[in-house]
Amino acid sequence: MAYAAARPTFVVDISEQYEQRRKAILAFASQFRPKKDERPSKVHLAIDRLEEEMNQLARHYGQMVGVQYGEPFLQKELMKVEDVVKIEVRSI
Repeated sequence: MAYAAARPTFVVDISEQYEQRRKAILAFASQFRPKKDERPSKVHLAIDRLEEEMNQLARHYGQMVGVQYGEPFLQKELMKVEDVVKIEVRSI
């Protein structure tokens, strides 16, 4: 969702898992930094920018649903709901 120009359908609270998620993503630093002998033909993301943007986006989506960190999802198909009263939305 980070680069999609769409409003998410729902956001999952990832506050308790955020630090583990952050470490897991940053563990792949080789995907973000070129090797010393690598030719500049590949495009690499700046890992320092990635971490900052990842944090900002997670806080933004978390704030949308009233939690510290959130992970957005876009759902296009119909979803079955067993109990509409248990859905935590502000419009009901």
